Parts: sequence; C-alpha cells; structure tokens
Amino acid sequence: MVGVRFDDFDLFGFYFANQEAKIPLWQTLVAAAPALVQNRTLLVGDFNTGRHRFDETGSTFWCAEYFEALLAAGMVDAWRHTHGDATEWTWFSSHGNGFRLDHAFVTAPLLASLKAARYSHTEREARISDHSMLVVDLA
Repeated sequence: MVGVRFDDFDLFGFYFANQEAKIPLWQTLVAAAPALVQNRTLLVGDFNTGRHRFDETGSTFWCAEYFEALLAAGMVDAWRHTHGDATEWTWFSSHGNGFRLDHAFVTAPLLASLKAARYSHTEREARISDHSMLVVDLA
C-alpha cells in the first residue's frame, strides 16, 4: 500500500497478494475504513478479490467478505457505480476464467467528483500487463 495526500483528496494504491497472504492487509484496510470514509479518499489497485457472482462466475474469491465489509463501511465501488450490474473482466486465469480484480473505491465526500471509471483492455491484450488498466476520471 502506498498513500499520497493531495490538496483535494487522499489517494491510496494497493496490491493485495493471493489467498490467505492478503488477509492482514484486508484487516488493516477494513479497520481504517470508518476514518477513511469521512474524507475525500480514493482507493485503487489490484485487490485480488471482488464480490462473489458479480466479479467472477462463481464463488472462488478469497477475502470476499472483507470486500463486502469495505462496501458496508461506506466505500463506493467506482466502476460498479458507473456501470451497474454489468460484467467486465480485468484478468483471466490460465483456464480462460474471467475475474474483475482491479478496483477503485471512492468515499461519499468524493463521489460527486467521480466522472467515469473504465477499463482499458488494450494493455492486457498486448501483453504489456496481465491485468486490464483501470482509469478513474475525477473532476
């Protein structure tokens, strides 16, 4: 995790490890969420999880309960906010299964500044990265 404080909002970038290795970071983030949601905050990165049956075809995610706890604490999934229940995958397993692992969360005080959240698949398709790029536009 890395954080930067700008004049207008706080930005935190994340990479979560796989399976049980990511539990400590999730616990820290969920514990900090009540304080974070009071400010203009953007969380973005490879969370390596998501919502069962929304961000994957089944229920294989590790730590999906922490993802749900972050939402329950008041964080808003920026992509889901702008795209509803649409399906879009940001990473594919070697078996061809798609997952949405890359997320951006905004707090209520920052939500009015959210103009768009979209994925660019060009980088993944060109094999520059194994993940699609997430682009968040704020006013």
